Amino acid sequence: MIPLSPLQLRRHTFTNISLRSIHEGSAQAPATLEPTAQCELDPKNASCWHLALTIKIGSASPEKPFIYEGEVQVIGAVEIHDSLPPEKREQIVRVNGIGLLYSAVREMLLNLSERSLHGPLCLPVMNFTEFFANSAQAAPKGAKEKPDKAAVPA
Repeated sequence: MIPLSPLQLRRHTFTNISLRSIHEGSAQAPATLEPTAQCELDPKNASCWHLALTIKIGSASPEKPFIYEGEVQVIGAVEIHDSLPPEKREQIVRVNGIGLLYSAVREMLLNLSERSLHGPLCLPVMNFTEFFANSAQAAPKGAKEKPDKAAVPA
């Protein structure tokens, strides 16, 4: 039997999906990919975390537009096994939990763009370890500011 991961995705829901084909766009044009992520420990259950991920896609240059622009937001909940040391839980939730949501976004955009003007849009794989280490758009570890309640499932 294959062992299960100590992190399990319990649910995820798309709260915003917007994708627009840019008629004069070019697949060779530089694109922007802006992720914003939020992670919040459930105050009632120390094994459950609520996550939110927003991905914005656009053109790096207005003179040379990319083929698509849009925004996708997904929210979800993950459960992490209690046997992991507390100091490792948050890192695993952030990197792997947000990675699971990002995979769902990649699949959704691929399916949505499949029959669009410019064909399938396959987002690159992201390194969320580096993202959380370097990004000001990710809530810092232990931050007191909570994500928008409307964006995080209870």
